Amino acid sequence: MKRILLSVLLAAMLTVVVVHVIFVMAKAVISPSREQASVCVYCAEGAGRDSLIKESLIAGEKAIGEQVGGTYRGLWVWNVDIVADTAARHEFFIFAQLKNVSGAYLYAYDLLPNSSSELGDFVVRADDIGVEVELLAGDPTWALTPTHPIALGFVQRAITFTQSITKGARPVGIHLDVEPYLLPEWNSDRSSTITQYLDLLSDVEQELAASSASLTFTVDIPFWYDIITATYRSVTKPLNQHIQDIVDRVVIMDYRDFAEGNDGIIDHAQNEMDYAQSIAKGVVIGVETNDVEPEKVTFFEEGETVMESELALVEQHYHTNSAFRGFAIHDYPGYRALAPIKSVHLPLVLKSYPADRLTTHPSRRHHRSSHHPNLLLRHPRPPKQLSRLPVFHVSQHPEDAGGAGSVVIRDVVMVPLITP
Repeated sequence: MKRILLSVLLAAMLTVVVVHVIFVMAKAVISPSREQASVCVYCAEGAGRDSLIKESLIAGEKAIGEQVGGTYRGLWVWNVDIVADTAARHEFFIFAQLKNVSGAYLYAYDLLPNSSSELGDFVVRADDIGVEVELLAGDPTWALTPTHPIALGFVQRAITFTQSITKGARPVGIHLDVEPYLLPEWNSDRSSTITQYLDLLSDVEQELAASSASLTFTVDIPFWYDIITATYRSVTKPLNQHIQDIVDRVVIMDYRDFAEGNDGIIDHAQNEMDYAQSIAKGVVIGVETNDVEPEKVTFFEEGETVMESELALVEQHYHTNSAFRGFAIHDYPGYRALAPIKSVHLPLVLKSYPADRLTTHPSRRHHRSSHHPNLLLRHPRPPKQLSRLPVFHVSQHPEDAGGAGSVVIRDVVMVPLITP
């Protein structure tokens, strides 16, 4: 009798195991992206923590998006916190992959030479996920001859930094955002101001050509430069053409929230696109996402879905033009606000805490740090071992439960990737 009962019990246990295995396999087949994109590292405080976090970030970033395809998409990044701050940097990389960003125009004036090590690491991490980094800087005053040494000093620091990297990924270019029309001299002596500005671009081009850094040269221009006639070195033609003759590529600040029509994105880019094609150079079409006036210059009100549909129309129009190099979005915070990540399974990183610093609420499936009352971490299954806490990456969502300034992570599947 005992043998019969034992046999029945073993058979029942085996059946449960088989059913569980089938369920897990079916779940993986039905929703593989959910599991692959959900990475969380259990990490205790102490030796080795930083290296574990770094390894988990790299693995997690790759897990979210193994490939970045489609049309080139650049992104202006003025906030340099993403270089030095591990959490901010990781969040940027996740966002970049989810939005198929393939180029980061990173404001680097204050990073060189003081933060060269952090910048180098950022470039490597960006390259790992298919994002090229251009070193961005600029100021309207740089257009004037007395301040050219400042601009050229930045270019030389960028060249030196790039040449110092003998192995691994490097920045791919210099990116200048110098807008001389913001100067009073633009109205009082436009001809001279334009000449000084073009002299700067020529000097930068010569510096880059004389170096071995292999950096491309890109500048931002407004779409209306094609109606400004300028004479430079005895040649008279539209200002955009003078600039395109000098640089490798222009990014048109083509700030409209509609593609078609006489005042649309396509129309405003046409002259620059045609000229670039004739001289075998490139054009990137930039759009705005921040809350600025007038409304027609930004997709802030329309949102991401409308922006994507309008950009699709632009691409459909220009995809056969050899000068078309894709799009650029201004800027990272604006794009984030336009397209917030609300329910994405992210590799999450914050900090590890000893168990005695954490208060758990199992019934509510929350963890709240008593040392950080504004930090609310929520996930479906709290870890059983509180001595090994998950390391969370923080996203601000003030609209969530917890009030303004609280941090809420939603729908996180706990998958221990690296366990110390």
